[in-house]
Amino acid sequence: MDRALERSKADISERECERQARVILDAFVEFHREFMVETSLAKDRFENRDWKGQRHATAKRQQLHENHVLKLKRRWIDVVAGYDERPLHWKMVKEKFAGLCTADSGPDICRTFYNSFIRRLLGGQIAEHELVFTFEEESDDQLAFYSYDMRDKEATFSSVLDLAGFTLSFEDRERDIRFLMNEVASGAGDRLEMCPHVFYRNVRAYLVGRLRQKGHFIPILIPIVHGEKGLKVDALITSEIDCRVIFSFTRSYFQVIAYDPTHLVNFLMTLMPNKQRDQLFINLGFHKHGKSLLYQSLKDRLNMPGAVFAYPPGIKGMVMAVFMLQGYTQVFKVIRNKAKPPKKVTRYEVMAKYRYVAEHDRGGRLADTQEFRNLILPKDRFALPVLEELLSECSETVRVEGESVIFSLVYTERWMMPLSEFVKTARGHKLRKALFEYGEAISDLAMANIFPGDLFMKNFGITPEERVIFYDYDEIMPLGEMNFRSIPQQEGGMGNYQSAEPWFAVGENDVFPEQFRNFLVPDPAKREVFEETHSHLYDPLYWENLRKRHLKDEYIDICPYEKRKG
Repeated sequence: MDRALERSKADISERECERQARVILDAFVEFHREFMVETSLAKDRFENRDWKGQRHATAKRQQLHENHVLKLKRRWIDVVAGYDERPLHWKMVKEKFAGLCTADSGPDICRTFYNSFIRRLLGGQIAEHELVFTFEEESDDQLAFYSYDMRDKEATFSSVLDLAGFTLSFEDRERDIRFLMNEVASGAGDRLEMCPHVFYRNVRAYLVGRLRQKGHFIPILIPIVHGEKGLKVDALITSEIDCRVIFSFTRSYFQVIAYDPTHLVNFLMTLMPNKQRDQLFINLGFHKHGKSLLYQSLKDRLNMPGAVFAYPPGIKGMVMAVFMLQGYTQVFKVIRNKAKPPKKVTRYEVMAKYRYVAEHDRGGRLADTQEFRNLILPKDRFALPVLEELLSECSETVRVEGESVIFSLVYTERWMMPLSEFVKTARGHKLRKALFEYGEAISDLAMANIFPGDLFMKNFGITPEERVIFYDYDEIMPLGEMNFRSIPQQEGGMGNYQSAEPWFAVGENDVFPEQFRNFLVPDPAKREVFEETHSHLYDPLYWENLRKRHLKDEYIDICPYEKRKG
């Protein structure tokens, strides 16, 4: 061994490294305790119909990880015996920290907290493979669940409804048990295995489990809602596709007690084997760990030969430069130095819009995004036109150092086929469904108090589940702040809503829904199909009524599944 290296190791105090590891662990424990306390109150908020409090708690939990990381960074110099930047020192701190992570603390979440702090503290000095943790994919199903014999379905579903320990009574418990018994076909499974904790989101509480049937699983989701005289079972979901829609990247995060969420994610993967693990962690509110898995999968993809950063299908954005890596599920979005006309939005306004979306109820129609800072990607993997555009039009954010392209800020988002591209080739049922979903997406966003601003098809995408999702946020506004107007009549005649130039004053937030007919679906034949179900979107009164409800702070429910009949 090199003598200088031996002396360097001898200079590093093992006791001090362990002490620093414990300081980081204590900060994690403080974060985790606050996160779990906030989560544990979801049951009370649900029973008290405190929907505003539920939404506030979801947004608050999203901020806790970063807040505690920054808090630790600010006081680091005061709590450690000197500041050591040597990699050998931090390798030893990492080793000591790994030994402190226990099953009780949720090791993966604990190590993600450590990674976040080290990256914040050391910045670009990090050697990724040495100083931060990586994560192995675990498939072991170690969640302690409740198991029931399905030969007595009545007793089984009676016990399942007791799982949550609600203090409120069911409106008609026997009716709900009969419904569940009738919905689960005889022979559907031998054992019913239920997660011990309830998943809360908005106005619903979900009981989550699976039917074990000859070596495979059938998902079981039982949403509980408030009826007129008590709680009631709202549906029974047994389809993987329907489960994926409920656990979608377009919805707010669940609030569920999960001291070690890795075990819970492994359980959920048996219900939805085609779901990505990173997304399930994000669904549970552990978005930083989900982001870590996203980054790790990116690194793994870059280790494969031939993958190139190129343009995705669709029309180039006027505010964001967008590129994607072949074979990777995400697109990368970078703010341009200056928006292309007629857009006038600034960089800081765009960042504010993305923060707004991250903390808002997305209503199943807005794509979740992850924010990366100081992301380093290999220069030789970029198609030349993409790199040239990034360096010329996004130079405030992108720079090249040696063989690396460094992004001070970049957003990632699930890739979807642009709706404008999809409808070019779709025919028959697929086209009708896409156009129906387009109208539903606009309607759901309105009910979620969101006005997209730019309603063109190119700003919407279509998922594998054939749901239409909005993903362009630079003009997004709370619907309650808009002013929906009818087009005034011209003097001496009727106003022409197809006229290119207005003959009347237009305020900054004025919207004229009658004009939507001109551009939502330009093709006359496709427009006729669209208008069979969504011509109400041209009516200013429809929008104005929703605006008034939002100004009263009314919560408008957007159900993510088909409710039971009767």
